[in-house]
Amino acid sequence: MKHNKHAAACAWAVLASLSVAQKPPDRSQHSEIEDIKNLASAAPPEFAADAFLRVVERSTGLAKHRKIELLLDASQRAGMARLRRKMKVSPGNADTRDGRLGLAYQLNLDSESLRLRAVRLLLPLDARLAREMFLLIERPAIGGFDCRSRLVYDPDAYYETLAALANSSFTENETARGLHIQFVLPYFQSLTSPVQVLPLARVALALKADRDELIPVAYAFNESLSAARADDRAFFDGYELMDVITRLAQLYERVGMRPEGLVISIRTYIAHSLSGKRCPDSAARLNAASTGPVMPPVASAFNAWSYRQQPHVTREVRPLTADDVTPSSIGDAIVDVPFWTTAKARGLLKDVRALTFKNRGDRYSLDERRLDEWRGRAQELMGRLDDWKEDDEKSDSAYFHEKCDIYETLVQLLPPGPDRERALNEYAAFLASSPLQHDSPAEWFLYARTLLGSVREQLRRDQASASEISTTESNILAVFEKTRSPVLSLYATTERIK
Repeated sequence: MKHNKHAAACAWAVLASLSVAQKPPDRSQHSEIEDIKNLASAAPPEFAADAFLRVVERSTGLAKHRKIELLLDASQRAGMARLRRKMKVSPGNADTRDGRLGLAYQLNLDSESLRLRAVRLLLPLDARLAREMFLLIERPAIGGFDCRSRLVYDPDAYYETLAALANSSFTENETARGLHIQFVLPYFQSLTSPVQVLPLARVALALKADRDELIPVAYAFNESLSAARADDRAFFDGYELMDVITRLAQLYERVGMRPEGLVISIRTYIAHSLSGKRCPDSAARLNAASTGPVMPPVASAFNAWSYRQQPHVTREVRPLTADDVTPSSIGDAIVDVPFWTTAKARGLLKDVRALTFKNRGDRYSLDERRLDEWRGRAQELMGRLDDWKEDDEKSDSAYFHEKCDIYETLVQLLPPGPDRERALNEYAAFLASSPLQHDSPAEWFLYARTLLGSVREQLRRDQASASEISTTESNILAVFEKTRSPVLSLYATTERIK
């Protein structure tokens, strides 16, 4: 607590000094930022924070002290975000609640991601202050993950920021004294979960360190790796494992370190992970290619790894056997109900696909989509969308995602004119009225954020000019601005900043 108060005091002290030292921004820029601040005051904290971060990213000529002010404000608001940290989803069907949540988390609207974005933007402005801000973010304390969910913690950005700070936030004198190594070492010592293994290995690879500085890092990583908790849901990214560990072993040898401890630790880690309780979907995926004794690909990759043999080690490290990777038990199956299971939803999906593709699988061209027959089918589908209600689906979540999918496709496909304007206005009204914006803000915002990109992709496919693309994007933003949703209005206003 004492450290947090000290860091916050330092942040505002630096801001105050910069405010005196810097010239005030021009009036138009000041007015633009004040408009965004006014809109942000009515929006949930994660969207206000995101808006301030995008202002800093997009604005050219914004004074340094104004950038720092916005970044500090963004970080403070981010602390109140509904989602606490970023999650990622294991491979599987995207048309499920977990699948869409995985996409929503990629918007980086969780508290941790927003605060890390602020740190990275602050780093080139004031490196010491960026490091202080990072230390205010709670260090990952990772528990086990349930086989019934496909979601696991995604700490990649956290550890990428850690590496950037270690390499860029210390003075030459501080680096010579090894303070950058002291900064990162506790993170290697506190590795407990498989989700931390690859990101921390990449930190070690990225560190600007010589042999003597790498030795304590390597020792801490090896010790923690050997003792890491078995957690099959968190181990789904094991396919990348041997590639990253090979690069780490190569680094050790380049600086004159023998990688033997790393080789022994990675064998222990793989065996411990694969011989513990396994999730049914993960075990089936890893063992899909096996016809005889079960040997998951990551285990086969270790056995074929040259680094477990001389001259890289003093004595050959034993290969993994089938007994080493046989699960002790199988956990519960995923509980994740797929979308498009009702007759009405399947019928609407079939019809929107029929507007996208012809019988032979070719897409309808823009000229074909201007024909009365195609437009008539599109208008009929829009009428059926009006009659489609939440009670028609098994869950409010399924209804929201399914209807957004169809609206977005229609807005992409409809040629410029009244029909597209109608679809866009109805889609924006549907988003603005959805209760999901309060219950699950990032999940709700996914579709507003992706609409511009999907429409732009379709326009390029239609060989639209740059002017036509810009006009269409501007029209979409104008519709968002006219809704009663503070978030959509704020997003549209911020998106216009150049």
